[in-house]
Amino acid sequence: MSKTGKPARQKGSRIGIAARIYAALGVLTVLTIAASLVAWFSYGRVGSTVADMVERKMPVVELALELSQAATASTALAPRFMEVQSVRERAALTGEFDKVEARQFDLVRKIGEGNVDNKKAQAALDALSRQINDLNDLTGERLRNNAEAAAVLEKLGKAYEAFVKAASGEAEQAKFAVTFGLDDLAVLSGEALTGAVKTLMDRDFAIFDLARTLQANVNEMVGVLREVAQINDKEKLSLARERFNGIAYRLRTLLADAEKITPNKARAKTVEDLIAIGEGSDGLIDIRNRDITTRETITRGLKEVDQAAAQLRREVDGLVQGARGEAQAAVGSTKELIETSKLWLGVIGLGSLVVALALALFYVRRQIVGRLNKLWAATKAIADGELETAVDTKGNDEIADISKSVLLFRDNAVALRAAELAKVED
Repeated sequence: MSKTGKPARQKGSRIGIAARIYAALGVLTVLTIAASLVAWFSYGRVGSTVADMVERKMPVVELALELSQAATASTALAPRFMEVQSVRERAALTGEFDKVEARQFDLVRKIGEGNVDNKKAQAALDALSRQINDLNDLTGERLRNNAEAAAVLEKLGKAYEAFVKAASGEAEQAKFAVTFGLDDLAVLSGEALTGAVKTLMDRDFAIFDLARTLQANVNEMVGVLREVAQINDKEKLSLARERFNGIAYRLRTLLADAEKITPNKARAKTVEDLIAIGEGSDGLIDIRNRDITTRETITRGLKEVDQAAAQLRREVDGLVQGARGEAQAAVGSTKELIETSKLWLGVIGLGSLVVALALALFYVRRQIVGRLNKLWAATKAIADGELETAVDTKGNDEIADISKSVLLFRDNAVALRAAELAKVED
């Protein structure tokens, strides 16, 4: 029978000292890279936050504050339209407002370029500009009303002068006729006296009385028209219109009576010219009514300008608060990220320290330094002749290989010594 051989002992997988040290250093390197990545990500986030604040949020706040100042300036210009008294003043004020308006629209455009929703601010600015432009248009209308009123008043003065010339001559003639007729009565008698008295009463006295009454009513109407030019209240203007209409009716009645007695085209024309100055859409009363309406609209417009400006300020404050809120949120998230990164860096640093200590204490000190010290002591003892010294050959690394070589050296030395002793005994 053949002998069955003993199965060979399988060699375990060999992991050398260098491989273990490199693996430990690799772990430390990975931890260092992880710490670097965490720090890089954190610094990148901080950098992007700072860049966003510097390049977008802070400029938006500055632009919004500048827009608020420009809106305040444009609002301050609005009441000055009420003080404009000439076309030149209006043109200068319009040019000043156009510059402020252009600056406002430019600021809103720049705010929109900062990835900020500026639609509400743009709408509020459009409303404010529209209100102020309406005030500008109303100012032009007010100036036209003033110019028309001035022209009508000048026309009133000329028409009154023409009436005075026409009516005064007629009144003087009527007065002369009355005086002359009264003088004639002293030398007349009978039917001649009766006829003279009748003529004096029916014609001369009537003409004289109509002339004086006509002149008195014209003077009253001119006074009413000059008063109308100073009225700033529609209720008072309505009363003045009623007075004017009453005087105009009396004048036309007196004029008709006078024309029946002594026709006078010049007198009739001057009276109608005076009445026409106050009547109709081109008359002083309607002009004054339009001017009062325009001024009331301007007053309401100033209130609407204040409301539009307040709305724009609210929108600007919203932009400022929004930018500041985003900045604060970014700062908060960045702080949170920094704290988290600090925690991760601390954990990774502590892990690296634990790995390094474990490598030093449990592997380098025990598996390398301790075994090398034992091997060195055993080798020294064998070299000193202590061949009974035990040699630890445990392990599957380079130190174990060296230990086995020392053990082989010791065994050879023991065999050599035994051979020498055997020779001596022989």
